[in-house]
Amino acid sequence: MGRRELPLAADAGPIEAFADALRRLRVRAGTPSYRLLARKAGYSASALSAAASGAALPSLDVALAYAGACGGRRDEWEARWRVASAALALPGPTTPPAAAPGPPTRPGTNDDSTNADSADYGVAGDGEAGAVFRPLTSEDPRQAGAYRLRARIGVGGMGRVYLAYTPGGRALAVKVVRPELAEDTEFRRRFQREVAAARRVHGLFTAQVLDADTDGSQPWLATAYVPAPSLAEAIGSHGPLPVESMWLLVAGLAEAMQTVQAAGLVHRDLKPSNVLLAIDGPRLIDFGIARASDATQLTRTGIRIGSPQFMAPEHVLGKPLNFAADIFALGGLIGYAATGRGPFGDGVDAAVLYRVVHEEPELADVPGPLRELATACLDKDPGRRPDLARIIETCRTRSGATSLKVTGTWLPAAHTGLIRRRAAAVPPDQARRT
Repeated sequence: MGRRELPLAADAGPIEAFADALRRLRVRAGTPSYRLLARKAGYSASALSAAASGAALPSLDVALAYAGACGGRRDEWEARWRVASAALALPGPTTPPAAAPGPPTRPGTNDDSTNADSADYGVAGDGEAGAVFRPLTSEDPRQAGAYRLRARIGVGGMGRVYLAYTPGGRALAVKVVRPELAEDTEFRRRFQREVAAARRVHGLFTAQVLDADTDGSQPWLATAYVPAPSLAEAIGSHGPLPVESMWLLVAGLAEAMQTVQAAGLVHRDLKPSNVLLAIDGPRLIDFGIARASDATQLTRTGIRIGSPQFMAPEHVLGKPLNFAADIFALGGLIGYAATGRGPFGDGVDAAVLYRVVHEEPELADVPGPLRELATACLDKDPGRRPDLARIIETCRTRSGATSLKVTGTWLPAAHTGLIRRRAAAVPPDQARRT
């Protein structure tokens, strides 16, 4: 407010381009006033206006709050911010550049949790995908069961995700439920069910649940920590994947989905931030909103299960779900990884969900053989979507290989470099142990 938002110049740099993208997102949301955005985002109107002014790159928290208030996807906008930040050779979000007056914090949170409601954390959580280690604050617990918490990885609507180590030195991602939710009887039952379900999922391409306490005063869950960027971060930083990498990505995810299906689960939230790209293949994470296929509905008023761009039509319409809903989401992931865009566009949730139900996916830029597979997965009729075995076989035959094989070079060099930098990252206080 009080700041003029300039149009994008032809020679605009990364700051101006990022600000212009924020302004266009606001226009697609119906150009709400900054006073209204401030109520949704939990930041002052002047801080949000400054973020879109192009004067400086806003902090990651402010950028995500702005985008979330306008209906933008958190993983997509975090990836955009990281690209802009990298172009400026700025430090990571642990020391973000100051672009606006310090925002007011929400009651009971600090600035790291701003806009956390847009990320529904579960087993291994979205925070793991970003893998940005932040020092613990006075509001963070120091212990979860027998595990000493070393650093914060991420924060979401259900809780915070921390880095910890087993006595033998194995890294863990420990999700600690928010205190106010732990006091909610219905939520605690839901969390207990999630943990019981997640323990049944075992596979090479998933993050295994290793320990949990669902009955304590502050419930927590520990999974194997995967030091890898998310698909959203990798695509945002280095662009879409080539066809030869795509076959291995899709086959690996399909194999992971087979373990989910074998456990009698529907994941229900396959999206780019829930896929990690490790040096030895993809990992599927976050079974926190999965439910047993024969279980009753776990949603409550005000809790949305799923991400609009990757929700199946039957999910949007509130119909009973089976494994075919995850196949639809896989089709969306194929389109995203191959082009950098979701097949149903972006914008406010209502518009995206309408396109999911009533319009055909936009797959023109997806390479031919991949396009055929994505189209089959994105069929509006769940009964016509391919099963996982057929998807894996399609990947094998289309790749031209006798058998699929993931090696250390299964991704392009730029993406592999990102993985290696992530694996080499040392959390703030871990150096004292080595």
